[in-house]
Amino acid sequence: MSRYTLDASVAIKWLIPEESSPQAVRLLARTNSFLAPDLIYGEVGNVLWKRARRGEITSQYAISAFNTFNRLDIEAVASAKMTPLALGLALSIGCAVYDAYYLVIAMERECPLVTADKALHGLTSKAGLGQFIVLIGA
Repeated sequence: MSRYTLDASVAIKWLIPEESSPQAVRLLARTNSFLAPDLIYGEVGNVLWKRARRGEITSQYAISAFNTFNRLDIEAVASAKMTPLALGLALSIGCAVYDAYYLVIAMERECPLVTADKALHGLTSKAGLGQFIVLIGA
């Protein structure tokens, strides 16, 4: 069993079939454990909302998918106290503060961030923090 910091980009692949979904589902199918900043619920909800607005999924599917996600055993880490560290990291490496929350958890808890975000992976690697991130679908 491995422990990972879960990025919303991977969680969405569990809920909506898209490129790299099979790799993401394999992570879920194993006896892995996951943690993420508490903002992951808003991020996943927002992606589902966007997809429904674009007509890519139905509203009913979006609600059902979120309910499925909400039942998963993910350790939610409070983001409020991480904000100073996340802001500093974001300013340092050039990523969004939202993304930096995930990286702070990965670094502090020593469990790599699993992501499908190629740009974030690139920024993290360029900053010498590649050991804290795993890119799926590469």
